[in-house]
Amino acid sequence: MIYFLLNFLVAFLALVAFGVILHSSKKNEETINYYFLIILLGLTAQRLFYTSLILSNVNIENKLNYSFVAYFYVPLFYLFLKNFLKYKISQKENLTHFALPSVIVLINLFFEIDGSVKAVLFLIFSTIYLFLILKKTVFYFKEEKKLLKSKKHWFFIMLFVTIVIYLAANFFLFRYTENTSIVLKEFYNFTSIIWIVCLTYLFINPEIFFGAKKLKFIIRKEEITIKNIWKPKPFKKIEEYDKKIHNKIAPNSINIISKIERYIEGYDFHNNLPLDFKSISKGINIKAYHLNYIFKYYCIYSKNDLFNYYKIMHVLALIEEGYLQHKTINSLISHANFKSQKTFHNNFKKFAGKSPQEMNNVLKFKL
Repeated sequence: MIYFLLNFLVAFLALVAFGVILHSSKKNEETINYYFLIILLGLTAQRLFYTSLILSNVNIENKLNYSFVAYFYVPLFYLFLKNFLKYKISQKENLTHFALPSVIVLINLFFEIDGSVKAVLFLIFSTIYLFLILKKTVFYFKEEKKLLKSKKHWFFIMLFVTIVIYLAANFFLFRYTENTSIVLKEFYNFTSIIWIVCLTYLFINPEIFFGAKKLKFIIRKEEITIKNIWKPKPFKKIEEYDKKIHNKIAPNSINIISKIERYIEGYDFHNNLPLDFKSISKGINIKAYHLNYIFKYYCIYSKNDLFNYYKIMHVLALIEEGYLQHKTINSLISHANFKSQKTFHNNFKKFAGKSPQEMNNVLKFKL
């Protein structure tokens, strides 16, 4: 019964995570990792099937006979972690990674492969991919690229899960070379706790779901709350000469504000291009006078204040990630594209409520 409960809990958590990620992707499409969604969906289906067999009191060892699915999971984990680290993945690459597993499955359909041969094949195949995963990881962090703390922890948890699954799968395949049903049974039971811990961490760190970057906003169907920056309805009377634009734009205002937020969230501060009215207008493909209407009637800040606010939010995210552990405050000012120390310090105090030194003490980072 304990194995039933553990595997059912894995299926339940995986299904809920799948639903939450899929729902959140509608509001923040750039953060979705489709490979992880497929992993979650497969995890749910497998564990539910396994628990249904336990409940049915049938001979499990005669029913669990689909170990070749593992060949598809190997590149899935590789592509998931690669995508998580923001490496580009082409459609051609997707097809290439799943070509060999497809060939192996087809061969096994017509010519049943011996258990020991299966074990050796899987060991070679999975070892190659584990090497590629570790190589990408080392290269990524060697370049000192940054991730939010929770995302960094999540990545290494998933890397640990990947390594444990690699070791467990190969161990059970070599131990039970003549009975793949026992392999799957033992594998599911062994990895249940690991998946429960992994998925629980995901739920207690929702920024992993939503791609949070300290932007402090929640977008719902008919409500927007962005730290009192945006209003869901015009906060002042529409002037006569703006009424024509109002009638045209107002019904779509929430969607436009959402696009503005996503554009700013995805803004690359490394490119040294200005974060300004013109770049937003071009970036979200909206006419300048339509955008001006949104700022005029829905944003309580001036344009300059709004841009400075998001720069400070970016700075706070960098501080929390540990930027100041290795770099100076002047480097931080330059990174956020502030033109002077005075402008930076004034805006930091205005929007963060503390000076950089006070915030540093709160976050326990040394300037």
